[in-house]
Amino acid sequence: EPNGLVTPFRLTPCLVQFLTPVGIIGRFMAVVQATAAALLSRRSALSERLIDVLWDDVFERAAAARGTSGTFEWYADVSDEVTKVTRELAARADERVSALDYELDASKVGNTPSPLQTLISQSVGDQLAQAPPAFRPWW
Repeated sequence: EPNGLVTPFRLTPCLVQFLTPVGIIGRFMAVVQATAAALLSRRSALSERLIDVLWDDVFERAAAARGTSGTFEWYADVSDEVTKVTRELAARADERVSALDYELDASKVGNTPSPLQTLISQSVGDQLAQAPPAFRPWW
């Protein structure tokens, strides 16, 4: 890098090619961003971030099922449902991430070619985790 700053390597620009207007307009983008932010942040769980994204969907479905439009007498039921759904989604995501078994230890990184080793070290560096969640130049 010419200015001396290390820029974190990001794979997400490649994902933009696969996104359709349905994914961008709907909740898909918010879920992807929440998942990415939870994976980058070492302080928060995925279920905590997904609650914000999924709250409106579960709330609207519960209101439609009960035939009401915005009464809060059944707030506790919906709150429990949101918590249950987000925990299930977080558990599924954790299972898939752990199934990848993508642990970067010194023995695996040492056998990789030099350019790839540089990209890996930049992609898992502390600077990437310190990037603010609002900083998403690829969206």
